[in-house]
Amino acid sequence: MSKQITSTGWYGVAGKENRRAKVHMVSEGGPVCGARPAGEYQWCSYGANYQYTDCELCRRYYVKQVAGEMPVVPKQVITNVVNCARCGGIHKTLSFRGLLRPQGQYTHWAPCPDNHQPILLKIV
Repeated sequence: MSKQITSTGWYGVAGKENRRAKVHMVSEGGPVCGARPAGEYQWCSYGANYQYTDCELCRRYYVKQVAGEMPVVPKQVITNVVNCARCGGIHKTLSFRGLLRPQGQYTHWAPCPDNHQPILLKIV
C-alpha cells in the first residue's frame, strides 16, 4: 500500500540547527523510508519537496510513487551560453541553479551577467 506524503522535514530540537539530521518526506506514520530518527519532527514544507530531501531512500520512494513524472535533476549546472536569450552575448562558465518549482521544460536558471535578467535552461 502506498503511503501518502503529507510533508517534508527533519527530526531534532526546534531552534537548534543540526546539520547531520537528514530531511525526510513524511507520512502520518513518520518518514516514508521507514527510518525512526530521534527527536521531535521539525516541519519544512507541505507535501513532498524533492529538492529539500536529503534522504536518498525517501527520494527513491517518491520517484517510484510518481512513476517518473519528476526526473532527477542536478542542483547546479555550469555551462557556456552562446546567443544569450536576454542580451544576445556569449557567457563562459555560467552557473545555473535548479528551480524550486520547475514548470514545463525549464529546470534551471541563472542571471544574465550583462543585465541580470533570468536565463532559463532545459536539460536535453
